[in-house]
Amino acid sequence: MFIILFLISIIIYIGYTNLISNIKAKHHKDEQILFYKIQTQSSKLLSYLLYEYSKNKEPLLQVHKKVQTYINQNNPDVNLENIYEEINKGIKNKPYNIYITDESLKIVNTTFKPDIGFDLSFAKKEFDKHKKDNIIGISAPVFETYSKKFFSFTDAYLKNSSRLMQVSYRYDDTNKLQKDIKDIINQNEIIADSNAYIVFEDGYVSAFMFKEFESKKINKKAIKDTISKAKELSSKLKNLDLHIEKVTIENKIYKNYYFRHENPIFKDAKIVYSVKFDQESLIKEIKTINILTIFLVTIFLISIYFLLKMRDKELSLTQKDTFIKYSVHEIKTPLTIISLNNQLREKTLGEDKYTKKINSAIKTLKNSYEDMSFFISQNYIDYDKEIINIKELLKNRVDYFKSIAIEQGREISLEVNNDLFLNISKTEISRLIDNNLSNAIKYSKIKSTIKVELKENSLIFTSQGKKIENTKAIFEKYKRYDNSTGGHGLGLSIVKDVALKNSISIDVSSKNGENIFEYTFNCHSDDIS
Repeated sequence: MFIILFLISIIIYIGYTNLISNIKAKHHKDEQILFYKIQTQSSKLLSYLLYEYSKNKEPLLQVHKKVQTYINQNNPDVNLENIYEEINKGIKNKPYNIYITDESLKIVNTTFKPDIGFDLSFAKKEFDKHKKDNIIGISAPVFETYSKKFFSFTDAYLKNSSRLMQVSYRYDDTNKLQKDIKDIINQNEIIADSNAYIVFEDGYVSAFMFKEFESKKINKKAIKDTISKAKELSSKLKNLDLHIEKVTIENKIYKNYYFRHENPIFKDAKIVYSVKFDQESLIKEIKTINILTIFLVTIFLISIYFLLKMRDKELSLTQKDTFIKYSVHEIKTPLTIISLNNQLREKTLGEDKYTKKINSAIKTLKNSYEDMSFFISQNYIDYDKEIINIKELLKNRVDYFKSIAIEQGREISLEVNNDLFLNISKTEISRLIDNNLSNAIKYSKIKSTIKVELKENSLIFTSQGKKIENTKAIFEKYKRYDNSTGGHGLGLSIVKDVALKNSISIDVSSKNGENIFEYTFNCHSDDIS
């Protein structure tokens, strides 16, 4: 049993570990598939943008020079509507916009009104470098969070001024590519965030956010954080193409995938992808498996416990059965010798109080012997049925037990109202009657009268004694309803077996200090021929 339990425990453990391992592996595989889908779609988008950037870079520089000449001929605070219309003339969706800052690099005059007041001082170092190198700065495509569009920006200080002028070009043909990426992200709840960055050799960073979000103006701090994050990722991936790490943010666990590859168009630009996967679904799934495993193991242990208890009970019953089998063989010879010797004593010396007590004890012992013999043989012997007059048999058995009752300070009264004929085994019906009489004598009060009645097709035994609390348990094998009194606990178990076999109904009740056992015979016959 313990070897089997040990093997089952090992199987459960191996099954559990394999299940958890497979769940983690599947989750990891799903993350990888999603990551490479996003990377593939992002690569298409960024390659397209860089291609468009290379194609529109020179026209954007020419537009910048044209606007710069116009501003120098007028003043930085001039109305920009005329020059805006001129640079966008004949071009669909008017992709060019103009921005002019004050001395602190805040935009104060622009054709794109949402950017009024936007602070460009975070990029002052780059602007100053362009001025020193005497060039017009131009940026690779940048994702603008307010319009959710991509832009390239030129930059140059105005003549004899610390005010800056920018011209932007908007890339309008990226909606389909952006939507493909957003669909992947928004349709998979485990993706918490997804970004891409273009990092140039000169340190310039362009960031793209693909997770669906509310349109908003990004502040200077957020821009600096984005640049810092992109440089950090680029550094992590310096000698790696793929890097995976777990992070905890506000008590939630995430897994970050970082991927880098060289851009085929611009050799001095690297594209870095960052996808953040929420691990909550995996954690919940593992918790569910753990709870289910604990529940099943608990049920398993409880089942094993009850199986062991039942096995112990079965062993105990088997041992008792074996003891009774041996007892039957051991009792028969001494019982016969005692009975014969007592009969010889009576013939020689006559009946006295001692022979009466011995006879009573012999009858009691003989009844126990017959119970044990019937108990071990009832499953192997098919007792023949015959028509029996219960009235006559009942008188005979009551006479037999009267001397036992008298010796133990009880009396038995018999009341028979009619004849009753049963088609039943004499051995079986005798065991039913004898055990009820024996139990009534054993468990009734001293100096009380045990009443036996035959009414129509019912046999009733009434005795005064301790109330029977559980009227069903007393019919179980080896059960006694008063443990202070000796016995094997077989009597009523035999009665129950006889009743079930012969369709005899049993009704037990306790009231007014009396215990009543009533047996209704459904096997009676009026035919005595």
